[in-house]
Amino acid sequence: MQKKHLAALLLPLMASLSHAGEFHAPDTLVWQDRTYQLAYQNALPDGQRFYEYTTNGESVDAWSTLLTLHYGKNIQQDPMAWVVATKHALDRTTPRPHYQLSVDGPSGYARIIYEPTAKAPTCESDAHRSYHVGACDGLVIYQVAVKYAPAADASPKGRFERLDWIAGESAKLADALKKQAWAPRCD
Repeated sequence: MQKKHLAALLLPLMASLSHAGEFHAPDTLVWQDRTYQLAYQNALPDGQRFYEYTTNGESVDAWSTLLTLHYGKNIQQDPMAWVVATKHALDRTTPRPHYQLSVDGPSGYARIIYEPTAKAPTCESDAHRSYHVGACDGLVIYQVAVKYAPAADASPKGRFERLDWIAGESAKLADALKKQAWAPRCD
């Protein structure tokens, strides 16, 4: 999955120390009136943790919408530094995805579209929101990923029209993530 590679690139780029509580991932997340269950979690030796949530009995290997919480222990930086680190990581990704990055108040935001490849035959749209909460003793990133079928028309025009439509859907995802009331629980 492309999003896991990005997370592995992003979190190590953003290190500086802080001392506070620790992030506690919930067992469920509600997204667009659906309840997602924690389906997978992984803790790495460097303090990074990944929590993946699915709905409708989907697995983390076969999903249509996947929610992921990334926690980088001891990573404290401001939203602009997160956006800059994200840009550097995305620019090194092959093939390079389409993306838009921004900062609004206390959070950084990323909209990313991955085009289909031989290994990943679907389009993937990701929306990320970074949480820079001192009480968490680290950085929390909330990610929503949605898979879309590639363009039925493989011509350049058909491909462009499909990507343009996905970009519109990606903007809606990012807007919903921005308006969401969820916040990391840390103690």
